[in-house]
Amino acid sequence: MPTGSCVDNSRVRLAELDPQSVEETFLSIPSTESALSVSKAWTSKPHLAGSQNDYESALELLSAFQTHLGVGPTDSSHIYEAGSPESQNAILKLSELDKPNVWIDTYYPLLETPGERRLELLHANGSVAWSADLEEHPADAVDVVGAWHAFSKPGDIKAILICLMLFKMFSNAAQQGKGYICKLWIW
Repeated sequence: MPTGSCVDNSRVRLAELDPQSVEETFLSIPSTESALSVSKAWTSKPHLAGSQNDYESALELLSAFQTHLGVGPTDSSHIYEAGSPESQNAILKLSELDKPNVWIDTYYPLLETPGERRLELLHANGSVAWSADLEEHPADAVDVVGAWHAFSKPGDIKAILICLMLFKMFSNAAQQGKGYICKLWIW
């Protein structure tokens, strides 16, 4: 995991730091390069809730806390099932700790994924005039996650599409109370 400079907070108690020192330390750590590097690392692969990539991202974050901030053990023994006695113990014993600790609670999220996604413009007779490619195709992506609206009722939306360049037609239709989906052309 790429990082910028960082202070080993396991050696310095927060109570010993005055607000000015905290602010100076905070502002001294990030740089444009380190922020960009960390951002690229954390967003380089999709991590849909409950996926293998999501789990791997959690492990990477755990490792980053352990390695770069000196927090918690340096192994992966602190991975608990959410709500388990180990997880509850980790939370209940926080006040007894003399230094920060870190662990992963494993959850099993309920998240539906789309069966089918389509965006099409139809001719008056119902035949397809144009169909949008709703998938991203980055050159090196293996498991891209497309956009969708989870837990929505499936269905079709049909409406008349007009070009806003035909403003007078749109204005007259709006005055008559007709609803339209509008497409804005920008050159």
